[in-house]
Amino acid sequence: YAPFDREPIAVGINTWSSSPGLSKEDAQVQLHVWITSVLLHLRTITVPESPPSITLPLIFVTEEKWELLFAHDWGTRIEVVHSVNMGDTKCMLGCYQILKMLRVIAGWVDGPFR
Repeated sequence: YAPFDREPIAVGINTWSSSPGLSKEDAQVQLHVWITSVLLHLRTITVPESPPSITLPLIFVTEEKWELLFAHDWGTRIEVVHSVNMGDTKCMLGCYQILKMLRVIAGWVDGPFR
């Protein structure tokens, strides 16, 4: 799909709540499958002789808790590593922490990612 070649997706986000039918583990698997397909697509639009090492941020929201993870393409495997607490929506301070983190991520997307 051509638009994804010109402006690929930079950040994945998945939300999960404790509703019946989907476990937290299932939601994490969905996020891993999605980011794997994005990174494999990025491989196809880069120089095949020397594909770059790519790391993309992922946001996983479970109820009120926001986590930042990173997916790294090692060339031979894709690994989701490191989890950082972004904040939570239980209190105003947590909301401001999330907002700050989203602004930092947006700055990365508008800067180095492009």
